[in-house]
Amino acid sequence: MVPGDTLWRVATRFLGTGTRWPAIYDANKSMIEKAAKNHGLASSDHGHWIFPGTRIHVGPGGLLNTLRGRPQPLPNPEVGRPVTHPADCSKGAFLIAARGSGETNNEGQQDLGGTAKKPSALTLLFNDLNSPVGSTGVYGVPYAAVDALTFLSDTGPSRHRRVPDSTQFGAIQLAAAVRAQAECPNHQKIFLAGYSQGALVVREALALLPPDVRSRISGIALFGDPIVPRRLGPEVPADLAGRTTSQCADGDPVCDPSLSEVSRGAALALCGVGGLAGRFTRCRHFSYSGGAADLAAAFLRARGQ
Repeated sequence: MVPGDTLWRVATRFLGTGTRWPAIYDANKSMIEKAAKNHGLASSDHGHWIFPGTRIHVGPGGLLNTLRGRPQPLPNPEVGRPVTHPADCSKGAFLIAARGSGETNNEGQQDLGGTAKKPSALTLLFNDLNSPVGSTGVYGVPYAAVDALTFLSDTGPSRHRRVPDSTQFGAIQLAAAVRAQAECPNHQKIFLAGYSQGALVVREALALLPPDVRSRISGIALFGDPIVPRRLGPEVPADLAGRTTSQCADGDPVCDPSLSEVSRGAALALCGVGGLAGRFTRCRHFSYSGGAADLAAAFLRARGQ
């Protein structure tokens, strides 16, 4: 350890920011907390452990239960500091969205992916909901959204298949944002949306939220949700199934279960290249535009009535 280290920095240096460290923490809880206290990295208050500089408070039930019941924003791996979302209660509706694999936060795009010349489905969805202008707020989850090749490598059909760290981090941030908005008066409608990896972020986040917070979510729109060759991550909770629409373009190898394994494998390889190759090969995973966004917006509006 070096001067100024927090337990979080020490832990993530060895364990990463994904699914492994909460379980490892709980398995070694007594030893870690004793060492952390001895080194001045943590303090305790009636069974609750507080780690300065991290915004993480661990309850008596352990870190996994703490994350499930009261998820806290974790440090952004790109900038090394916590990312928080202050609630905006001034709008009648609020959209929280997660962009897709490899999409960057281009200037003016509010972390929704796409560009000014080629707006993403999430941007088009927000523009549709934000009518009249100023009626709907938006928060794009500022997670890493690892590129498609990395995502496919992590989630491919092997014994090492797992939800990427990028996705887990995004889910915890999105869940924290939902909690913040849920503190607003009940008249505000909360909508969630995700494209590609972002759709998985949404499903992972929903699993972190208790029923009382989920009840504040008016509607959910997913585009190109990664469900094949094997479903990854948790299902949308039953209490939100009727408030969720999932748009899948015909032939999209990421979400269309009707494709043969051979066709899907070839299409995934081409889609994973992205960029110009994706346009030239007409990768259906990149085809979500106005039509899909319009359908999703109509669905969300109906659920928000």
